[in-house]
Amino acid sequence: MKKLLSGLVLGVLIVYAEGDITIQRAFSPQLQKAVDGLQMQGMVLEKSLEYMLAHTDEAPSTYMFIAALKLHQLKKIEDAAFLFFAAQLRSRYDLKRFVPITSQREAVYSGIGAVRFQVGGVIKPAIMRQPLLLEKVVKRIQMWEIDTVSSYYPGWRFEHVEPLVKQQKSAQKIKKGFLRYYKKLVTLLKDPDYFKAFVTVQKYNQLAETERTDPILKAEKEAAEDKMRLMEKEVQIKVSAEQKVTEDDKK
Repeated sequence: MKKLLSGLVLGVLIVYAEGDITIQRAFSPQLQKAVDGLQMQGMVLEKSLEYMLAHTDEAPSTYMFIAALKLHQLKKIEDAAFLFFAAQLRSRYDLKRFVPITSQREAVYSGIGAVRFQVGGVIKPAIMRQPLLLEKVVKRIQMWEIDTVSSYYPGWRFEHVEPLVKQQKSAQKIKKGFLRYYKKLVTLLKDPDYFKAFVTVQKYNQLAETERTDPILKAEKEAAEDKMRLMEKEVQIKVSAEQKVTEDDKK
């Protein structure tokens, strides 16, 4: 896990290092201190995470992702999931309103995508095994404001900023889509039959390749997937067949 976090931090720095030194100047002293503290331990790390949770309106999504992973390491599953989902929504919002300059566009998109994928691969399976906790997280996201402080800087140089009206429409659409999907997902996961099938599929997907060839385990997994598809159809959502997380990362 430590290697994963180090790789994420390095990846973030590489994405934003291309001729851009303004990121360090754009942060408030308090946010900069919190960002630096993410690579520390003990009380320094705890204070940094507290700041990130309390000031999501200041923090770029990439550092929110990293803070979410740190929270997960400390077994603070609810806070980790909340910050992960908030970062996910914020990253989409930022990419719509702060269009990266051409020379950095590909690096920004791929960098954010890589961080989101790696952190999500750790946090999503954990929170989905706890439906009641996931329900609390979704309620926190519903109350959360996706917008940012006026001095906010996304972490990359941009060509222009979208007009406020367009920003507001984007924010509403992004958050509405998330809540619509996850509320249905919570309903499914709270159903004993669906949850049992979900756990069967998740356990199978976590097996080594050699173990997946077991015909009995494979048949159990396929039967569970069939059960899940039927129940998903009833509430009109589609959960990713491979990791059983969500399909919203594809949007």
